[in-house]
Amino acid sequence: MSDTTSVTTAVAKSVQDVLTVLAEKFGSTVEGLWIILVRGEFAFGVYSAFLFVACIVGTIYAVKLTKSYSDLDSKYDQEWRIVLGVVGFIVFTVAEFFAGYSAAMGIFAPEYMALQSVIEMLK
Repeated sequence: MSDTTSVTTAVAKSVQDVLTVLAEKFGSTVEGLWIILVRGEFAFGVYSAFLFVACIVGTIYAVKLTKSYSDLDSKYDQEWRIVLGVVGFIVFTVAEFFAGYSAAMGIFAPEYMALQSVIEMLK
């Protein structure tokens, strides 16, 4: 239990040191800098939410692209439309997972994301 406490204390001290140095460089206080970091993460969450919606629209379009091949004249066009639709579906589906996570965390837990960004600076 004391090992966990000492690690947590060391990380908190390191985060505080990084924030203090950054605040001094920007001519701000640690509290003011923290508010800016949290707002930035929230803005990134909103951006990710829009990206998530765009990925859903892209996935729907990719599915429709694969289903609308029957009205094409050439078998070559049909095959390429199916390939593009399946590849698009896979790409947009994978992107939805990443955008969805960023959106949810940025909107509902911007403090956590800001802290994670600061800890990432320590690495």
